[in-house]
Amino acid sequence: MTYLYITRHGETQWNLEGRFQGRGNSELTERGRRQAQGLGRVLDEEAIELIITSPLKRARQTAEFARGNRNIPLQELEDLAELDLGAWEGQLLKDLKEREPQQYHYYWNDPFRYEPSQGESYAQMLERLSRALVQIEAIAQGRRTLVVTHGMTLMGLLHLLTGAPLERILKKPVLRQTSITKVRILSQDPMNFEVETVGDTSHFISEDLHSPRVNVWDHGNAAGQNQPAVEPSVTAAEPTGAAAVETLGQQAARRLLEKNLTISIAESLTGGLLAGALIDSELGISRSFLEGYITYSNEAKIRDLGVLPETLAQFGAVSEETAREMVLGCQAKSDTDLAVSTTGIAGPGGETPEKPVGLTFIALYDRGRVQVFREIFPGTRNEVRAAVVRYALERLIEALKD
Repeated sequence: MTYLYITRHGETQWNLEGRFQGRGNSELTERGRRQAQGLGRVLDEEAIELIITSPLKRARQTAEFARGNRNIPLQELEDLAELDLGAWEGQLLKDLKEREPQQYHYYWNDPFRYEPSQGESYAQMLERLSRALVQIEAIAQGRRTLVVTHGMTLMGLLHLLTGAPLERILKKPVLRQTSITKVRILSQDPMNFEVETVGDTSHFISEDLHSPRVNVWDHGNAAGQNQPAVEPSVTAAEPTGAAAVETLGQQAARRLLEKNLTISIAESLTGGLLAGALIDSELGISRSFLEGYITYSNEAKIRDLGVLPETLAQFGAVSEETAREMVLGCQAKSDTDLAVSTTGIAGPGGETPEKPVGLTFIALYDRGRVQVFREIFPGTRNEVRAAVVRYALERLIEALKD
């Protein structure tokens, strides 16, 4: 029985800068090298016997760092290379979003209408990835095999392996660098697969990778602990004053201390108010509240919480996807039992027709389970921010009732 352990290369400088890479190359960062070395744990725990990698430098280096001094054969496969982006390679995602909005939209949302400039279409990529799967099975011959590839080719492989529409897969959370998607080849003729896990991060060291030890997809074959986000709600919460927030902060702090649980918080629009509501409780909260992050800028979200530039470019800072990555990165860095993140538009200004003032996403990590709440709060800037704090504390208190 052949098992494939498919992964993305480690973090690169262009990943941090939010640039398209394609066939171009950017060097692995120091964290990217640590991520690659962390794959060595997968090689040992899963008794990997073979490594097959894309020939692009960042993937090849990831494979070599993962192998270390282990006596495991390593082979390149051209068809595992990243989607050729032609003229887009090396360009900032945010610049292309402004300069070529239609093609940028197609790239992320309607892939078979995307028309590359001097590059490769999705259809062309999928054709060679189909060949790659046949080649991999023939090379592996029943061995447990680590397959090192790239972000978009990994999405294409998941489309071929699961049968899920590519446009739906592209809307899923971006899989982390060096996460593992485990696939079992059930039969050869015709080829039949079972995807056992998607985006598994159990081998991660949190300070290196800013990700919790769970899978990031919550459907089908992904056997992770994350639960689906709650259904979006547009019910407005009543604004509240500081006194009510303080009372809720005391309740939340008391429950955390009684249950001997720890918490960390990542805030954007609330700018420290949520952490302050707990800290001001004067209940010895330092035993439970370990860390807080105020990440107003996208750069801070990337640097401090490990939010992926691709997520920010595709979904925006005010989105369910960003709130989820904020809370997961916060929890992973602090290794707490619970974590909360907030992102939204408090106004005045900054709104769009799709994202009005008051729109907020609040994510709650609770001992391996993630929920993301969508709300629209009315009022002035300070009223919106106070309402967000109140709502977040209420959700936290509910979680602590169990």
